[in-house]
Amino acid sequence: MATYSDATLGWKIPGWQSLHDLLLQYMPRWGAGVSYATRILAGPTSAMVAVTDTPELFGGEIHALASVDFRDGQIVRWIDYWDSTSFQPAVLEAMAAGVQAYPEELGEREIECAADPAIEAACTRFHEALASGGEGLSDLLTYDVVYEDMGARLQLIGRSAVLGYLTRVIDLVPFGPRAGLLHVVGGPSGGGYEWKGAPASEVPRGLSALELDEIGAISRITTVYDSARFGPMRCRKLREATSA
Repeated sequence: MATYSDATLGWKIPGWQSLHDLLLQYMPRWGAGVSYATRILAGPTSAMVAVTDTPELFGGEIHALASVDFRDGQIVRWIDYWDSTSFQPAVLEAMAAGVQAYPEELGEREIECAADPAIEAACTRFHEALASGGEGLSDLLTYDVVYEDMGARLQLIGRSAVLGYLTRVIDLVPFGPRAGLLHVVGGPSGGGYEWKGAPASEVPRGLSALELDEIGAISRITTVYDSARFGPMRCRKLREATSA
């Protein structure tokens, strides 16, 4: 493994041995804790993996989306994205104690994009539509598209509801205009893209997972970022906008 990173904590761990040594600090306290995948959108060289960690592992329940790259059948880069608001501040401070400053990059410059062309195209078009204020977004979505924001704790179903909502919040969400596309992973049926948050959002990074139908239209969007950085007031505005 070239790099393991945690986008919420700002961890960037170079290589397997360093990751092994880090996890040894937590393993004696794991007890009956478990970590398991709940959804995988993959191709032969990269994947988006949804992962649940029970509270016994790190002091709080984690529902993460991970961006994973493979080379010759081995993982070369893994980065977790999750929302930290359910954690006690003291637990988070202890976990991030060794991070002096949030890294400028988390391994994406060290590896080429190996995503399937279908998911790479879908992620690029979706990102560009958001960057332009929503122009052309309707053409990318299925009629029954599902939209989920794990940070703001909300879900919308149906193209009209999703389009209306995104139009109202496009300048507030951290992945809208002035956000940057960093890295794409996945296969022909789905995957996701890592993004750099718009400067005003105070969110350094996030991940949006996309599922595709048989013609490449987006049928499900799941976005995760650390809403503790985004702030409770902004999250409340996002939730309020679902009923506007």
